[in-house]
Amino acid sequence: MDAFAESKAESIPFLRDKVPQRTDSFHGSHLLTKRHRGRSTRRSTRTTDSSWSRAAWWGFLALLLLSNAGLILERYKYPQHTHDCGGDSTGYAPWFPQEVKSFTDDFRYTTDHFNPPHKSEKTAKARAAWQSLFPPGEGLIRIDDQQDVKKYGLPPTRAPRYPINSTIDALETSMGHELHCLWEIQRHFGMAIRGEHIKSFEHVDHCVNFIVQAIVCAGDLALEGYAPAGSPPLPPTLHVCKKYDAVMDWFGDLKVVEPEDAWANSDPLED
Repeated sequence: MDAFAESKAESIPFLRDKVPQRTDSFHGSHLLTKRHRGRSTRRSTRTTDSSWSRAAWWGFLALLLLSNAGLILERYKYPQHTHDCGGDSTGYAPWFPQEVKSFTDDFRYTTDHFNPPHKSEKTAKARAAWQSLFPPGEGLIRIDDQQDVKKYGLPPTRAPRYPINSTIDALETSMGHELHCLWEIQRHFGMAIRGEHIKSFEHVDHCVNFIVQAIVCAGDLALEGYAPAGSPPLPPTLHVCKKYDAVMDWFGDLKVVEPEDAWANSDPLED
């Protein structure tokens, strides 16, 4: 009986043989698979978001570079100029080298205040010294290319054209204007001392105003030792100046006065 029951039991399949049971290993691997799929989905989403972020960043960077390139091209469409004190604000005149010079009393430029100019050798020599200070072309420069008028925003001019009836304009420079004005002030000073009749002070008043503004504009801050009147002179003060030879060379290259012109024999010290 026991043997029969035992063989019977072996011939009948157990329920567990028909229905597969979830083992711990199967359940664990299934959970791992679901977790892996979740991580993969999240990783894919993050990868897509990251790709869009990188694309947006590169697009923004490209747009920024293009806008900067446009600004740079616009900035350099016309020649740029770094302003220096006593220089040309339009950029037409170049930058000039500088040098350190001392200021000393030079009486070559002082006229004879008590005798009329035509009777004074001192005034004649002073006049010649003043004329030597004027650059070629009497401080006027020519504008060869009319495109430069718009390109640099050059000021309007009423100066005669050189050569006469040409299309070349001429511009005055402040340096020549200032030299002329200072001579006029000295000339009127001598006339007043000698009691000569002065028709009008309008010109000399303009010159005083122009020289004052030139001094204030330059703002020369060279440090000078202080010496009360009557005390021994102090060593000359050093100043930072443009190299006058370089300035004169530039004027020579752009001079407007030609031998056949009416101004060729004119006097820059006259009105």
